[in-house]
Order: sequence, then C-alpha cells, then structure tokens
Amino acid sequence: MSNNMTEATAVAQPVPQAGSGDAGVGSHLNGGVGGDNGGGVGTNEPHAPSAPISGKEAKTYTKLLEREGKNDDKELSSALKSAASEEKAMRKAQKAEAQSIKRHQKAVKEEHKASKALIRAKEAQEKAAAALQKAKEEMDIKKNHTSSVTKSYDNVKAKIDEHRNAKIANDKDRARRQASMGHTHDSKWLRVQVSSTHQSTQAMSTSLRLLCRGQASPRGWRSPPPLSTRLLRVGGAPRRALQTAGAAAGAAGVGDDARVALYSMGQRAFTRAGSLQALTSGRPLDQLLADQSSPAWWLSIRQPTETETKALGAALSVHPLTTEDILAGETREKLDIFDNYSFISYRAFDPNPSSATYLVAANMYLLVFARGIVSLHASPARGPVGVERRLERIKKAVSPQWFAYALIDDVTDAFVPALGPIQTRIETLDSDAHSLSSAEAAAIEAPLLRDMGGARRDVVRARRLLGQKADVVKALAKRHGARSAQAQDSAHASEVALHLSDIEDHLVTAAQDIAHMEVPIFLPSPWETLAHVESNCLAAMNTQMARASQESNEAISKLTVLSTVLLPLNVITGLWGMNVVVPGQGAEGLHWFGGLAALMAVVASSGYWWATRFMRRRRRA
Repeated sequence: MSNNMTEATAVAQPVPQAGSGDAGVGSHLNGGVGGDNGGGVGTNEPHAPSAPISGKEAKTYTKLLEREGKNDDKELSSALKSAASEEKAMRKAQKAEAQSIKRHQKAVKEEHKASKALIRAKEAQEKAAAALQKAKEEMDIKKNHTSSVTKSYDNVKAKIDEHRNAKIANDKDRARRQASMGHTHDSKWLRVQVSSTHQSTQAMSTSLRLLCRGQASPRGWRSPPPLSTRLLRVGGAPRRALQTAGAAAGAAGVGDDARVALYSMGQRAFTRAGSLQALTSGRPLDQLLADQSSPAWWLSIRQPTETETKALGAALSVHPLTTEDILAGETREKLDIFDNYSFISYRAFDPNPSSATYLVAANMYLLVFARGIVSLHASPARGPVGVERRLERIKKAVSPQWFAYALIDDVTDAFVPALGPIQTRIETLDSDAHSLSSAEAAAIEAPLLRDMGGARRDVVRARRLLGQKADVVKALAKRHGARSAQAQDSAHASEVALHLSDIEDHLVTAAQDIAHMEVPIFLPSPWETLAHVESNCLAAMNTQMARASQESNEAISKLTVLSTVLLPLNVITGLWGMNVVVPGQGAEGLHWFGGLAALMAVVASSGYWWATRFMRRRRRA
C-alpha cells in the first residue's frame, strides 16, 4: 500500500530537484518527504527515484491530506477559541482584581475615617471626663459649704435655745425675788413673739414687750418703758420708718458742730459744745462730772481727738490699755471688766442705703462707770439720736447700765431695716435676670454683674458688722444677771439683763437672715438667696448669649449659601465682561448669551445644592 501511495504521489507531482528548499512528498512508511534538511524524496535508499503511483492512490492520499488539514483547522480554531476564552477570563480576573483593589482602597479610607472618628470620640470622652471631674469638684465645694452653713445654723439654734432657757430662768428668779420682797407688783409684761413673712418671702421673728400698767419699786425706780424704737413687722410692712440723723438734729435745734454733749439726769437736759475743753470751760473734768452724778450722767463725744481721749483717761482713771485701744481704733468687739469701769467695744454703721458710707463700720466705745457713762463715736454723723429721743420721753431716773443698753439697742435696731434694701436688691436682680431678652443681653450684662457684685459686697459687710455682737451682749446679760443674783441693784440689773437678752435675740435673727441671703439652710427656703439669684442671672445671660450666637450663626449660614451661589456667577460675568477679545464677541444672535445664561443657572443651582447639603451635614454633625 505504501509503495502504491508513493507511486501515486510521484505521478501526481513532479519530482523536486535535489538540494532545493521545497518540501518533497513521501510515504510515512518509506521515510516521508524530505524538507529543508536536504530536499528530494525520502526513501529507504537515499536519493533513489520513487516509483510512480496510480491516480486512485493519489486521490486517496489527497483526501487524507484534506482530512488532516481539516483536523488541523479544527484544532487551530479550538485552540484559538480556548485562547480567546482564556483571554476573556484573564480580563475578568484583571477587572475583579481592580475592583478588589478599589474596595481595598475604599476600606482603607473608611478605616482612616473610623480612626479619626475614634480619635474625636476619645477627645470628646476626655473633655466629658474633665467636665465631669470639674462638676464633681464644684459639687464637693458646694457640699462642704452647705455643711459648714448647716453647722453654723445648728450652733446659732443652740445659742437661741440657750438664751431662751436663760431668759426663762431669769424670769423665774425675778418673780421669786419679788415674791420674797413682799412687793405687790401689778405691772404685767406681755411678751409677744411675732413671726411675719415679708412680701419677698423674707422670714424674720421679732419680740415686743407691751407695758400695760406699772407701779414704782421700793427704791422708787420704775421699769424702763417698752422698746418704742423696736421695729415690728406686720404683713411685711414696717410700722415706722428709719429715723435720720439730720431730722433729729433739726428737732433738737443743735448744729452739727456740737461734737460733745453732756446729759445730766438731775437737770434732764443736754449741755452741748464744740469740744471737750469748751464744755468744761476751764474746770477739771472730774469735778464737772462729779457735780452731774446725781443720779447719773452721760458724756457723748463724736470723733474724739487724741488730746480729748488722753484727758478723759487721766480724769476718769482709765487704764492705759483702754486708752491705747481707743487711740488705735480697735475694731474687735469685746467687753473688758476693770475695777472701776467696764469697757465695751461695739461697732455701729450707717443704715442709710443712699449714703456713700452705707453699711460701713464705725467704732463706738463705751466706758461704763458706777455713776455715769462715756460714749465715744468714730462716725462723723450725729450721735445716737434714738437714745436722745427716748430720754426726752422718759420720766424716771435711769442707771449708767441703762444708757449702755440703750446705745447698744439703738445700733442693733438699725440692722433689721438695713437688711431690707439688700433683700429688695436681690429680688430686683432676680426679676431682671428672668426678664432678660436677647436684644438686651449684651447691654445689660455689665450693669447686672456690677449689681450682683454690689449685693454681694453689702451682704459681706452686713455679716462682718454682726461680728461678735451677740457674744458681747451675752456677756453683758450674764454680768447683769450675776449682779441681780447678788442683790446688787437687783431690779435694775434684772430688767437690763432682760432687755439685753432681747437684743441678743435680734442679733441672732439678723445673723440667720444674712445666712439665708447667701445660702438656703431650709429646703425649700423662703428667701431669695444671693447664691440662687447669682446662678439664675448667670444662667439667663448664658442662655441669651447662646441664643444670640445661634441667630448669628444662622445668619452667617445664609450669607454663606448666598456667597456660594453668587461667587461663581461673578467669576463668569467677570471673565466675559473684560475689556479684551472674548469668545462669542463677534457672533450675532443670542446663542452665546443663552448659553452663558444657562451655564450661570446650572452653576447657581449646583452651588445652592452643594451649600445646603453641606450646611445640613454640618448641623447633623
């Protein structure tokens, strides 16, 4: 079969020349056809001529070649298809890889955003922790302050109970002594404890003793009249107004240049002069006072000089320590007991709210002797006018101890009306803070803060003025109570001790009122406290300022949106409005104008959309 095919090939095709580059045809069994390796027809015997094949074999062989070509074409097409499919798969893989890279980059960006958000959250947490710590510290400070105020209130309450018990014991002791003396005492003292509430929820308690009918004691001395100058509040309205020094001086008919005044119980009149030397008229002071010693005298000196103080000390045998305290202006309130006199340091003040020296302390020194009393006043104003008026109305002899009580009572009586303007000022501040509007916030902030500072200053002054007054009065009451127990001027001493106890009650009440002004002790407190008003004022101002800031932020946001819309339009109109050649300058028709108008409309819409979207995001954040 192979020989026939070889022969057929040889017949069908011309035999190539030996050594040519063309491929020869040969049988697979006989070695095939020689190609580039030498050319010619390959046989078992090299370079031997092949035998001719028949036509049938040539056709058969041609069909085989065609089949092989078709098979090769099929394989090639399948290989191309597979290569194309692989190429598509590779492209899909590349796209998937690119998408995965994009997702990775997006994830990295999200991770960065999350880390930034975490950092901001940590910072916010740290700020919140710091604010919480600060709030805890402020709360601790307030708790400590409240506890200290509560302790002080407990101490004051204990003192009140102690004074009440002592007063009850003194009343019982006086009744027992009167019964033992066999004296029928028809006079009755009605002690009424009045508790009233001020219109501004001011809580205070005062005491009033009303003398119904009196009879002279065995010594011819009658009990002092009721405290006519005591302020009794009924329904929050004062029964009398505060007496002014100018009115009293006008009523007495004496000028302000009379610094020295001497009152004699025997003559029941004042002798006034501009100085101590003018009062004595060359006579020794001790001799002048000895002539006035029946039954008692009162020497009042306003703004004494150093010479006058030393002259008093030498004439009345005053201890050098007392003279030194007076000359040095000793401000500590105290009671010193010496052999021949008692020295009382008691601070007075100016109760007039319209005065520049309102609630400014002025020292008052009392030298209480057996037959008289010396009062030294550091204030340039007229002396104790209330005591002078009481002496004009009184019809009985009084002791030097009564003069001391009256002078102390005159100073103490001014405390209650002096606290009224402070409370009114606090209420005004509270109402101003609640009625504050955003338009008035900036204008009223400085005056409101200044008024709060003034109210705080007045409260501090009032608290300092109280000082040790209650202790001094308590010591005086104990001293007179001891004298009453020893039957030394028992009637005088017991009555003065009772009056001093009443003064102490008023001082304790004033201390409670001032404590209520600063911090509420009772919950709920009836007082508009200064701390509460200050917090309300500051909160109202902060609220109004925050509201004004929010309104300004909203206005700025609207201006931002407007500028975002108009700025690109200004750029476009500015570019096409320059004095140079611009596109469309020579074109006819409205095409360029319509295009620019449409462009400006698109830019304006885009800017408005972007600005509003940005502002919404900012508000949410």
